[in-house]
Amino acid sequence: MIYFPSMSKEIRSRFGKKIRQLRVKKGLTQNATGGRVGMAAASYRALEAVRKEPCLGTIEALAPGSECAVAPALLGSLVRVQL
Repeated sequence: MIYFPSMSKEIRSRFGKKIRQLRVKKGLTQNATGGRVGMAAASYRALEAVRKEPCLGTIEALAPGSECAVAPALLGSLVRVQL
């Protein structure tokens, strides 16, 4: 897996807030969202709580075009966050 060790806490925090916002908007639980992207519920919760850095595979799983209903606005938000 590819990780982003230089990802700042601020960016991880924005990532966690954004995926939570999108998940809640779709009416999904953390367990359901984690399952849809092939993650354990605890791992997904850790992303939202900024206790875990997302790897590239996780970001791709949550990205537009995946089967996860949380996905549509995620990558665009990340690009804006990183600029």
